[in-house]
Amino acid sequence: MASPVTSLLERASVGRSALIRAITGQLAQSRNFRRRGLLDHAVAGPATAAVLLILPALLAVLGANQAAAWLDPLAVAATTPLADRIEGWPGLLGAVLAGDYGLLTMGPLLFVWA
Repeated sequence: MASPVTSLLERASVGRSALIRAITGQLAQSRNFRRRGLLDHAVAGPATAAVLLILPALLAVLGANQAAAWLDPLAVAATTPLADRIEGWPGLLGAVLAGDYGLLTMGPLLFVWA
């Protein structure tokens, strides 16, 4: 036979666990406990998450391309006069500095577009 103290403790723990279950059940059923957002939706949630992940990268790439398109003519205009003078130099030095793929003709554009 169980002692009166053990019996009392068992009743108290059963009562306490029932009370906890009742409170958590009410909280879970309450609409204010957790509001469902667009990302919680079964169909629209993953699609919205994918858009939210891709959109910042896409905007960064488009912005960088616009900035490079704006800076490209400025870089060409700044390096063309010197490249035209150096292009007439004989030999390898003229080709390396001012040829079609030279340091003065392509170098600044690599910084602009990279």
